[in-house]
Amino acid sequence: PDERTVAYVREDLRLRELATGAERRIRLEGLASAARREVGNLVWSPDGAQLLLTAAYAACEPDTWVHTLAVVDVKTGALRVVLNQDARQFRAVSWADQEHAWLVDSAGRRWSLEVATGAVTRAR
Repeated sequence: PDERTVAYVREDLRLRELATGAERRIRLEGLASAARREVGNLVWSPDGAQLLLTAAYAACEPDTWVHTLAVVDVKTGALRVVLNQDARQFRAVSWADQEHAWLVDSAGRRWSLEVATGAVTRAR
């Protein structure tokens, strides 16, 4: 959000300071096995202190395809799963305010995620 740091995933979450090129790795511990996992849809919190990410499991297997959403504290590197292996295949789209993020499910419907509790509500 401050255009000073870029976040991306290459095995682990990486944060690169654009001015210096310095890079920090944050292990994605707390997510299920990486064997059939793809991580993306990184969304910054409005204050830049957290990232919301989407992990897709078994994306090439429609019968078992699920998504997990997790919040990463940028300062400490702590990862907290907020929605675990959900069949609605939510993906993070944007962070509405400090408490809520916007999601989209596999059918393109919008949902609101309460980041602290993991509660999801269908948008009207």
